[in-house]
Amino acid sequence: MRMRKSIGIAVLAILTISTIGTQAEGFDRSGWYFSAGLGNSGGDDFQQVGFNRDTFCYPDAACFASGPNNSVAGYQWSYDIALDQGPSFELSIGKYLGRARVELALSQQTNDTEQIFSGITYLDGSPVLPLAGGNVDSNVKPSIDHRQLQSLSVDVFVDLPDIAQVFTPYVGIGLGRGTVTIADVRFSSEFRNEVDTDKMYSPALSFYNSRQDEDLTSTTSILRLHLGADYALSYRTAVGLKFTYLITEDVNTVGHYETHPMFELEPNFGHENEFAGEPSWQLMLNLKRGF
Repeated sequence: MRMRKSIGIAVLAILTISTIGTQAEGFDRSGWYFSAGLGNSGGDDFQQVGFNRDTFCYPDAACFASGPNNSVAGYQWSYDIALDQGPSFELSIGKYLGRARVELALSQQTNDTEQIFSGITYLDGSPVLPLAGGNVDSNVKPSIDHRQLQSLSVDVFVDLPDIAQVFTPYVGIGLGRGTVTIADVRFSSEFRNEVDTDKMYSPALSFYNSRQDEDLTSTTSILRLHLGADYALSYRTAVGLKFTYLITEDVNTVGHYETHPMFELEPNFGHENEFAGEPSWQLMLNLKRGF
């Protein structure tokens, strides 16, 4: 509610400021226009926190000392996700209102990621301790390929006083909905006893293996802040550079495994993850054409 109230005040201020200044000579600031942008994007590193209700104790854990039938309440884990720079694009249609503009914009940015393991505990927060003297290795391999953010937003801009009649700096603010896709989320664990290969387990070590390979998707609200400048190429055409700062909410996802020991008890066994909504940015070269 506070965010919506602040945005309403900011939009009102922009519309008020838009009455100040005069129209640049040689550039038609009226009617409708179409804009397309292409550029670079990035963002802050963010955190992943997840859990499941897996009741199995695993052969490399201390709880396995009392036997494979020892059960737990579940597991929770955390990762740090490093975000690389990547491509972004935007398509929008807008209308001039004097020195103000209103746009409907569709944008997308894609950033490669690196998933860095931070920790794992049981669901109650107690540590998962290794089995003393154990020779079983879990060989865990987690990874995330990239994060994609797609958004549809309504943005309001104000064109500031022109410089040399052809340069038009501007500021803007927008609100929209976005789809966040955490793509190619992969996890696998394979239990082996490389020291005592003849030792028999019941159930066999392979029973405890698990595998995940999926995309995790959810929606979020997005606040967009803009700063840019256009250069008038002709009466109805301009090219410019725009910087956009995006703020999103935390994203909650539900996913499933391809294989998991819990399938014996629950065929649709899954997991939940929360990805922190850290800020991101886009820097694009835009082409604007009136019609």
